[in-house]
Amino acid sequence: MTHETPRRPRTIAKLSSTIVDAMDRVLWLVLTFFLCISQNRAEVGPLPNEMAIVNKAQRNLKLRCQSELMDLNDQWLEPDETFRFFFYKYRQGNSYFWCDAYGLEGFDEHFDIFGRSAPTELNMTWTMRYDGLYLNDTTLRTYSWWHWPGSQEFRL
Repeated sequence: MTHETPRRPRTIAKLSSTIVDAMDRVLWLVLTFFLCISQNRAEVGPLPNEMAIVNKAQRNLKLRCQSELMDLNDQWLEPDETFRFFFYKYRQGNSYFWCDAYGLEGFDEHFDIFGRSAPTELNMTWTMRYDGLYLNDTTLRTYSWWHWPGSQEFRL
């Protein structure tokens, strides 16, 4: 009489091998997922940013800069004075700053200094002159704007 080996152990061994393979794949998938999340978090961290606005218009100016989260209140800038402020730039893009500038003889301008129509570089310096706004280089005008009566005599 021949004794047959039950097929069950082979089936169980095959089944456990399949389960181990599936668990191995799930483990790799979970590790890949967490690696992607940690990489994403590293990219969205805040970056410190300094903005400067220099008054080279040779006139006193009232400046008010703000974002959706911050209001820097009114700043009074005398000629050649610099206003600086700091904020954190998030890579996801929720940073947008704009300013309103006011002066004598009806001068009133609104301009973006970070985001929307303005660049989103780190540590920018804006220079306000009689004929417009200059970014990081006083020879290249970024925005043209107002004409103050008598402003020609104040050219630099």
